[in-house]
Amino acid sequence: GLVAASILLIVAFAYQQVVILKRVNNLNQQAIFIESQMITGSQDYSYTDLLYRMAGRKLPSGNNTVSEKQMKQILKSYNELEEKYKDLIKLIEENPELKVYVEEKLMESNKKKIKL
Repeated sequence: GLVAASILLIVAFAYQQVVILKRVNNLNQQAIFIESQMITGSQDYSYTDLLYRMAGRKLPSGNNTVSEKQMKQILKSYNELEEKYKDLIKLIEENPELKVYVEEKLMESNKKKIKL
């Protein structure tokens, strides 16, 4: 009686583990939508790291690398933003009071990010 009950418990436990693993694998293959981009769980980790950065989350520990393509995208975006806000940057540089104000706000923002 007790042997049969223990075997039944072991079989039930094994069945639960199989079901849980199948569900985890299914989640890994589902598409993830972040803003206008869609990824699947089967893509490489360097792209996943980029998505963590875009979402403002902390990166998981380990080997975090940025590919050459990602670096080019970052530099292209930076140059586009610099061109778009060229007049604003010039205005800030010319006005010392405004420059001090902007620098203080940036420092406050960086302190908040560090605390997160």
